Amino acid sequence: MGNNGSGGSAAGVLVLAVILAVLLSVGIPILLAPEQVKLSDWLGFAGSLAGSLVTLIAAGIAWRAVQHQIAANKILAERQEAAALNLVRNRPRTDRVRAI
Repeated sequence: MGNNGSGGSAAGVLVLAVILAVLLSVGIPILLAPEQVKLSDWLGFAGSLAGSLVTLIAAGIAWRAVQHQIAANKILAERQEAAALNLVRNRPRTDRVRAI
């Protein structure tokens, strides 16, 4: 597998780390629980997990939108700077007025 710089392997490692963390944080308490885990406990856990997942997705979407806005603002600033420089370079020189 070649690394093409897309960050795919880093994302894969991150996903595996998250899965391992969830399995360990869920599995160990279940194995060590003195009594059987109830269905309501699982529903509460699933609800909080779904809520956190939606929050992470929303944060990713917001981050991507901000990155696009930053790039658009940078392009706009470069165009405005080029237009200002063009105006200054092509301005008629009025300081050399000849007296008749």
